Amino acid sequence: MLKLHNLSKLYRTDEVETVALDQVNIEIDAGEFVAVMGPSGCGKSTLLNIIGMLDTPSDGTYLFNREDVTEYTEAQLANLRKQNIGFIFQSFNLIDELSVAENIELALLYHEDVSAGTRRERVAEIMDKVGIAHRAKHMPSQLSGGQQQRVAIARAIVGNQGLILADEPTGNLDSAHGQEVMEMLRGLNAEGTTIVMVTHSPAHADYARRTINLFDGHVVTESLRDAV
Repeated sequence: MLKLHNLSKLYRTDEVETVALDQVNIEIDAGEFVAVMGPSGCGKSTLLNIIGMLDTPSDGTYLFNREDVTEYTEAQLANLRKQNIGFIFQSFNLIDELSVAENIELALLYHEDVSAGTRRERVAEIMDKVGIAHRAKHMPSQLSGGQQQRVAIARAIVGNQGLILADEPTGNLDSAHGQEVMEMLRGLNAEGTTIVMVTHSPAHADYARRTINLFDGHVVTESLRDAV
């Protein structure tokens, strides 16, 4: 599904050049659950942003479903992104002025071929799937952190995206709610969704089949664990 070949990312200012990623080579197959770990500043979020087509590499190639997207225009990247990728963030990134159902439906508004009726049916189905249907009309401020992350997960999967990118999805949650979120991600992966997750937690990385460790922009180790 994903192949990064000799991929590098440099950030330049007038006085400083920072190497965020340096000659990274990673392949991720469809259906994998991959955790990305490493100390702060090692390039984890930069890697996730490039995989998610929110940022572009300075050098190297990025193949998505065997297509080289390195030279795609922003419009092409945006179209590919909305059709294939869902995002889950540490800070939930919900819109305070919209209800739970409206926050989830927002992700479908970019799909012009989906009718209003189909959107409502899909939102109802996904809310039930993640156990948040009873909060459909509530606003984000009326939800617990765990419930807000459930809404964020629902928004990420409502369009049937095959790839979920999760950036510290349990970072703002207590241990119990964090475990609930990880179990949900494991369940989505068992249904065939590919998941790439940045985490600082070794316990949460254990939910993944493979762990990639970054240090100073390099892949330093990879480990594979038995399926559970």
